[in-house]
Amino acid sequence: MLRYVLPATLFLSALSAQAQLTMDDFAAIWLFNEDGKDVSENEYHAELKNGAKIENGSLMLDGASWAEMPNQAAFQAQGGITLLARVFPTTINREDAFFAHMILAKGNEYLLRIDPPDQGNLFAAFFYVNEDWRPAAAEVKPEENVWAFVAATYEPTEGDEMNVKLYVDGKLKAQANRKGKILTTDNLVEIGRWEDFSYFIGAIDEAAIMKRPATEEEIRLIHKTGLEGFSQGLNVEPTGRLAVSWGELKA
Repeated sequence: MLRYVLPATLFLSALSAQAQLTMDDFAAIWLFNEDGKDVSENEYHAELKNGAKIENGSLMLDGASWAEMPNQAAFQAQGGITLLARVFPTTINREDAFFAHMILAKGNEYLLRIDPPDQGNLFAAFFYVNEDWRPAAAEVKPEENVWAFVAATYEPTEGDEMNVKLYVDGKLKAQANRKGKILTTDNLVEIGRWEDFSYFIGAIDEAAIMKRPATEEEIRLIHKTGLEGFSQGLNVEPTGRLAVSWGELKA
C-alpha cells in the first residue's frame, strides 16, 4: 500500500459548478498525512489511541487501536450530516462473527461501518432515530486489501422522503426513510471503533464530517478527486473531469 502526492494541476478540474462545496461545509477533515490534524479551519484534531499510527499517509488500525475527537456541536447530526472515509480493510472475516468493523461513529447518534460477518460484511450506515438504531445497508461487500470510498448522508424529515443515503465509490447504493428525531449527545467521535468494541482492521484515509447532507454530485466528485487538494484551496474549473482519479494513485 503506497501513498502518492497528487500534483496540484490534477485538481484544476476537480469540482463541477454544480457541487458548491466550501470549507465552511466541513466540521472536520482528517487527511492522516503525518498525524491526526484536522485541516479544516475548526482544528478538531484527532488523538491517536492505543497504538494507532500513521503509515504511508493513512491511519493504520490493528483491531485494538483507534482515533478519537471530543464532542463538538458541529459533529452532531440533528440538522443533517455527511460521513466520509476511504477504507482499506485488511480483514473482514474474523472469529468474532458478531463484531462489526467501525469506520466513523458517534455513540447514540450515528455509525458508518462494515457489518459483522453474521450480517454479511456489507457497508452500512446507522442513525439513532427516535432512540432506535435505523440501518441503511448497501448490497456491497468490501474487498480485503482494496481501497473503497464510503459516504453516508442524513437529512431530518417527518415525511416520506428517502433521507438516509449510502454511497460506495461515488455511487448511491442504498437509501431509506428514517423520520423522527436524533437526540443530542456529548459522546466522542471515534474513527476505527465504537465504544470499546467493533474495531477496524486495516487503513483509513481522508475521513471527514460535513455539517450538511452532501448531494450525489458532491459525493461523486469527492470520490474522484479526494479531499487533499480541496482542503488546500486550489482553484477549480466547472468540468468535473480528471486526468487521473484518486483511486489510480493508491495501490
